[in-house]
Amino acid sequence: MEKAKFEADAQFVALCADEKPQDVDELKKAVDETNDMWIKQREMIHDKKVQEVEDAHNQWLAEQQATAKKKQEDDAAHNTDVGSSMRMIPEDE
Repeated sequence: MEKAKFEADAQFVALCADEKPQDVDELKKAVDETNDMWIKQREMIHDKKVQEVEDAHNQWLAEQQATAKKKQEDDAAHNTDVGSSMRMIPEDE
């Protein structure tokens, strides 16, 4: 972005070479206002996309937790989560 702004400023100076200093100041002010508007727009889009990613991630985490909880409940209901329940030899031996 900085490189593009630098190049645009160079072109702006070349275009304004024949203009009065007062007109150049007005043009510069207009360019700066437009640039600020686009920066704010870009930041707003960026923030929106970051929020969308965070929301999607949180939704995925909630789904993972729900799936894990359901599996744990199913395992508990079928006693499949107890590793020693299938042992033929008592643990004392």
